Amino acid sequence: MGNRAWGLGNKVAKISGHKPRNPFPISYLQLPKRAFTLIEMLISMGIFSVVIVSSIAVLLQIRQAQLKASNFQNISDNIRFTLEFMTKELRQGRDYECVSGSALSGVSGSTLCSTLLFHDANSNVRGYCLDGATHTIRRLLGNYACNDPDATHAQPLTSSQVSVSQLWFLIVSQGCATAQEPRLTVALKGRTTGSIDILNSSFNLQTTVIQRVRNFSGTCNLP
Repeated sequence: MGNRAWGLGNKVAKISGHKPRNPFPISYLQLPKRAFTLIEMLISMGIFSVVIVSSIAVLLQIRQAQLKASNFQNISDNIRFTLEFMTKELRQGRDYECVSGSALSGVSGSTLCSTLLFHDANSNVRGYCLDGATHTIRRLLGNYACNDPDATHAQPLTSSQVSVSQLWFLIVSQGCATAQEPRLTVALKGRTTGSIDILNSSFNLQTTVIQRVRNFSGTCNLP
């Protein structure tokens, strides 16, 4: 039937002068397209897996860095508050006195210690020290021991997430004859103590304070 229709179409085309139309387009006669082989699929899956794993690792590192920065920011705020509170009170105080202090080698008129007593602006005895058991900086409200369990005698200033390993006070006398005030340098060293060790950071801070009250009498206030 198909051959007869094709022959009839040729005859009509010859009579009419038109080109005969193919009843079977070439698109129907093409073979199916070639698919991916198993090896190509395995290679593409392997490359895709490597890209996914690398992306996840990068995201985890970014997340870890973000948590570490946030944790350090919170801790640094506490340390900054403690240090600013100390320097403000020390600047307005007088009669700096080291407890069990010793001279610093090579620095004339110096005294180095980890516990400092002084008189505040209201002439009350105050002090700062490092509690070695809890690794916290304490503010003494009188001539008390640093490990005094009474909070009204020794107030903790640093957070429980901060471990201060070293606290030093360096008093340098500027000279009694010139009526200059003593210079006090505060240095501390520590580390954050969060639950995730990889997110913890260490810090070293130092500041210098000069007594605001002038020694007009020309005599030192240091004992």
